[in-house]
Amino acid sequence: KERGVRLHLITGVLANKDARGLIAPFKGIATKLSAVPVLGHPCHPPEEIAAIGASLGMASVAEPDVAAALAGSDEAVTLILGSLYLAGVVLAANGQPPD
Repeated sequence: KERGVRLHLITGVLANKDARGLIAPFKGIATKLSAVPVLGHPCHPPEEIAAIGASLGMASVAEPDVAAALAGSDEAVTLILGSLYLAGVVLAANGQPPD
C-alpha cells in the first residue's frame, strides 16, 4: 500500500544471503531500487538484484557503485540496504568510518 513517501533502495547483497527475502518486504513501499556490487566480496550480480526489484514492481536498475546510484536518485528518502560491507563503504565515503 502507498505510504506517500518515495523510497529509493540502494542494495548490495552477499552471495550467501537471500536477496529476494531481503527486498520483498519493501514491495509497495519502495519506488526505486538501484542494485550495486559489494566490491571485494562474493555477491549477487547487480543485474540479478535489479530483476528481483522489477519483479516486485519497483523501477530497478543495476549501477556500478553507490555514487552512481545516488546520482540518479530523485526520491525523497534513500535507504542503503544489504551487506554491512556496503554500509561500511557508504559510511567511509561520508567521512564516518565504522569503528
